[in-house]
Amino acid sequence: MDYLTEAYPSKLTDRIPWVLTLLVSLRLANWTIGDISHDRKQPVKAMSRTKFCRYASFLAVQSFVILDITSTWAKHDPYFHTTGMGLDEPWQDPPRKLPSLFSLIQAMPPRLPRTAVLAGQAYACISQGGSLPVIPIVALSGIGLWPDEWSPHTWPIFFGRFSAVSEKGLRGLWGTWWHQTNRYLSIPGRSLSQALGIPTESSLGYMLQVMSAFLLSGVMHMGLIPPQPLATAMTAMEMRSFVASFFWLQILGIGIELGVLKFVGRYH
Repeated sequence: MDYLTEAYPSKLTDRIPWVLTLLVSLRLANWTIGDISHDRKQPVKAMSRTKFCRYASFLAVQSFVILDITSTWAKHDPYFHTTGMGLDEPWQDPPRKLPSLFSLIQAMPPRLPRTAVLAGQAYACISQGGSLPVIPIVALSGIGLWPDEWSPHTWPIFFGRFSAVSEKGLRGLWGTWWHQTNRYLSIPGRSLSQALGIPTESSLGYMLQVMSAFLLSGVMHMGLIPPQPLATAMTAMEMRSFVASFFWLQILGIGIELGVLKFVGRYH
């Protein structure tokens, strides 16, 4: 695929597809935006359509398997359908028909498998969005009925390397492995650092972007909680506070990581 540098068009007829391409580029892949940390990674190396379809099919199968396992566990664990049951409350009477693997899992502290179920389902559902539903779009681009720049095979893959978590901790988890769909939430922090003359790649500039991304992400995810949550004694606002706090605490965690790295680097 060939890439052309095109500024904001002056003609309306050229401007419409330019703006539409920008709107579908949630992660600003293949766009230069004047920020070195982003622009140096552009353009993104596109997969072949065949390779992308194989990758998307693998994601779909993997997601269905994860959803099947976690849904089976949730079906039998009373925590997921008993109002007011605590996250650490033990499972008193497990059904006999559960597979032996589940019996081993039940020996763990209840908090571990229950949070793993929620995390696994979130991962599987988000992965599905970048798998089977987009294969027809890639196929249409192959026969010229859909613009290449709107086709997912020309974008970065939905999830990155999981090994980045062991390499960079929280920064690797959120900045490389987890889906990067909401990277635009860091733009206010980047704009603020530029307005203050702070290099965006400095530790302070980076933390401003982290603060912007996770503060806004916490607020955004609060909206996922329904007015009347099921199978819980918590109010909707209490649950929203917990959800938001999870994302806001990532700022503290990443800040501690950077502080420790600087301290160790100074004396190493």
